[in-house]
Amino acid sequence: MSSTAEKIMDVAETLIRARGYQGFAFREIADAVGIKSASVHYHFPTKGDLVLATMDRYAQRFELALNNIDSKTEAPIEKLNQYIEMFRREMHEDRNLTLCIMLGADIAVVPDTVVKALKEFYSLNLNWLSTQLSESMNDQACQNLTSRASYMLASLHGALIGARSLNEHHYFEMVVAELERELIAPK
Repeated sequence: MSSTAEKIMDVAETLIRARGYQGFAFREIADAVGIKSASVHYHFPTKGDLVLATMDRYAQRFELALNNIDSKTEAPIEKLNQYIEMFRREMHEDRNLTLCIMLGADIAVVPDTVVKALKEFYSLNLNWLSTQLSESMNDQACQNLTSRASYMLASLHGALIGARSLNEHHYFEMVVAELERELIAPK
């Protein structure tokens, strides 16, 4: 992929994370990159094409981050803590919501290809979380792995939304403390 296409996706990701699927136009991206709007269309003929490419790149980076966590430690509790830390960094560094939160909120208007990519992204997260939770919990708790993984992911997403809405990082930390107490602390 060309450096121009990468720059276009960088700007698109920033705008989507701040405003959602409908919150940007190709002209705005072209201005930010310093190219003509037609050049954006050259790389990504439609908004759906651009958002799908941006989502695919985001998912690839996220999968690499999960693989990096897996390679650093075998301890599932430490892996879960590092997973939470990724969300914490999103809150502190970017001060925007994740790409999947924003696109998920716009599910009614995003193209089917993006919906499919979102489903795959959530499956990646839930499968990874289920694996870590299964390795960190007792046999009885393992019976509801998918719901526990869903609860954890939904809690982290909600914590980001609440922290952003309230402009209080403490909100995120309160939710994380509860997650750690309920799901991560050794039984």
